[in-house]
Amino acid sequence: MTRRGLFALVPQVLGMAVGMAGMVAPAVVRPSKAQELRFLRIGTGRTSGAYFPVGGLIASLISNPPGSRPCEKGGSCGVPGLIAVAQSTGGSVDNIVGLQSGQLDLAICQADVAYDAYSRTDAKGVPDFAELRAVASLYKESLHLVARVDSGISTLADLRGKRVGLGDPASGTLVSVRLLLSALGLGEKAVKADYDPPSAAADKVADGRLDAFFFFGGEPVALITSLRERAEVTVVPVDGPAVEDLAARSPFLTLGLIRQQAYDNPLPIVTLQVAAVLVTRADMDDALIEAITAALWHRQTKILFEKGPPQITQATLGQAVQGIAVPLHPGAMRYYRKEGIIDRPGPMQP
Repeated sequence: MTRRGLFALVPQVLGMAVGMAGMVAPAVVRPSKAQELRFLRIGTGRTSGAYFPVGGLIASLISNPPGSRPCEKGGSCGVPGLIAVAQSTGGSVDNIVGLQSGQLDLAICQADVAYDAYSRTDAKGVPDFAELRAVASLYKESLHLVARVDSGISTLADLRGKRVGLGDPASGTLVSVRLLLSALGLGEKAVKADYDPPSAAADKVADGRLDAFFFFGGEPVALITSLRERAEVTVVPVDGPAVEDLAARSPFLTLGLIRQQAYDNPLPIVTLQVAAVLVTRADMDDALIEAITAALWHRQTKILFEKGPPQITQATLGQAVQGIAVPLHPGAMRYYRKEGIIDRPGPMQP
């Protein structure tokens, strides 16, 4: 698919944007006055990952098309006149490119990739984008290393010489995995690397064309849950001294645990984690971003988060500025100050 096709507005996605499972009520009254209709594009990820359904939920929360039932009567509590569209993309890197070019207005991105873009660290594959700004930290993502049981891969050291999916070039997974392999003293040439999107990598693991693949995602990842029904696979720990050192050196990579119940694991699995952050451009209107942030954390949001994709169920206003990696957009910062979440500028608050 061409990038122009990737970012094209399509009716199916528009349907997701303006209503998921009836979250935006049908029009029952005429608006009291004419509203300016605005469209906003949210970059997400592959449809097989978590970013796409999470982005669809966010689109529905912040949208408030003309004629919607009023918020106080159980209707939309989004920004009046706004229709947000969740668009499938290649992932974090693709989303930064889309924001930079103006083809996207908001996007979900791994915090470490956002940091690389904003700070211009020259991370391989990540474009420099000093105008990147944060709106909210959403949830923690875990680095999954999924291997065939018969591959002989039970530790990171076993990857040498194996057929391994490292991630889509447009994704944040590949950026992080390259850091990991370097920290392990392996490098990409130490494995038989594959760069397919996650769904294709999972298919290759299922039929034996790959031994393992990496994927950064909020657990449980539906793709991995589905793969476990097709093939005997295991989620391998991402741990050891080199991983601990990498987490200690990285501003936004941390050690964490994949929950025991995520994939019926016998025990929690140690791995690297990073925040999934909603980001935008510095030139986006302050009042609009403030209104979007307020809609995202409206009092009804918690209920809708709990009914939404499993990754977003634990999102809270109190954690909205944790691990954001880049400066807050002034509009978002204004909202968080009004709510008492921040009371003075910090290292990521311009």
